[in-house]
Amino acid sequence: MKKLVDFCARHKHWFLFIVMEIVALTILFNQSLYHRSLGLIATNKVVGTINSGLSKFDHYLHLSEENRDLISQLATAEQRYLVLERKMQAAIADTVHPLVFANDSILPTPNDVSFITARVINASSNRINNYLSIDKGLKDGIEKEMSVMSTTGVVGTVTDVSDHTALVVPIINSKLRLSCRLKNQGFVGSLVWDDPSNTQLAHLTDLPQHAIVKPGDTIVTSGYSDIYYPNLVVGYVTKEIKGNTQKQNSSKEINLASGTNLSSVPIMLATDFSRLSYVYVLTKKPNIRAKKLQDSISNNGL
Repeated sequence: MKKLVDFCARHKHWFLFIVMEIVALTILFNQSLYHRSLGLIATNKVVGTINSGLSKFDHYLHLSEENRDLISQLATAEQRYLVLERKMQAAIADTVHPLVFANDSILPTPNDVSFITARVINASSNRINNYLSIDKGLKDGIEKEMSVMSTTGVVGTVTDVSDHTALVVPIINSKLRLSCRLKNQGFVGSLVWDDPSNTQLAHLTDLPQHAIVKPGDTIVTSGYSDIYYPNLVVGYVTKEIKGNTQKQNSSKEINLASGTNLSSVPIMLATDFSRLSYVYVLTKKPNIRAKKLQDSISNNGL
């Protein structure tokens, strides 16, 4: 306390000067309108600068809370966007009719084919034995051994069904062999797939020795099945022909007359399994009377 008193005593002239300046400035600003306006301008400028700095500091202190609010709002908006996008995709899928049957076919096509639109909820496309799961089941009219299509071609077969989901074995499964034929030539063979690195390339095997195949020919289901209608689009013969059992002549035709009936023709599948979102399940199966007849013949030992 003594030091404080000594300090004030040593600098009392400065304190007196400051007090006198304050009194003089107060009298000056109160007596003159011009000087009063200058004082108000200066005071407002100083106070405004101080308030601006305090406001920025306060805003900085609350940045974390604002960031949390923004992240929450962004998550809500993203969720709404995904819901709307899914509804839009479902609406588009319901209005699109799949390319089920090949055009100008020599085989008749049924006029009463109906289908159920389903969304793919799980898929594997990088293994030998692939499967698909869809969001429709028994409650929606899905049954085992119904054929499944995309907008462009055959997808596979329903193999297991629960109330609200179903399991589909696609044609990109090594255990599935599909009887197919060349649409223009009528030659029948078996479609096989065994290459996990390429989900769009399969092979048509077991063609007769005298078959002639042109790149670009359409491959369709043969109808030798109680699951698939005949003439469903499967894929197209590719221009890339490989193998020692095949010859390519000047007319770009492939003659399989090479002494073997196990020739293999590369087929580009019509369905792109890497982009498959919605499928169409054909609810009406082909006529199964032939299948029942075959079973009865087998049971009788004929």
